[in-house]
Amino acid sequence: MSEPTNFASMVGVLKKALEQALISFYAFAGELVTNYEGVPELLCNNRGVDFIEAFADVESCHLDLYNPDDSVEGKLVPSKKHGVLAVQV
Repeated sequence: MSEPTNFASMVGVLKKALEQALISFYAFAGELVTNYEGVPELLCNNRGVDFIEAFADVESCHLDLYNPDDSVEGKLVPSKKHGVLAVQV
């Protein structure tokens, strides 16, 4: 495999790796549902994973990761819309 040279190819490699990981950890591709007793349970329905691509045109020296609310305001972690797992690259 050739070395990824741009963002799109790196994202492609990460998607393929996640695809392979979900084979062994298929429960992460499901979703949480409430059963008839009102208890949450994991439904292994192969729904998939929320995969979000993001790009920030900022130098890392301008990020304050010791106090992230001042510089990134929670943007490093994706909001999970459905399912069990959300990934942001």
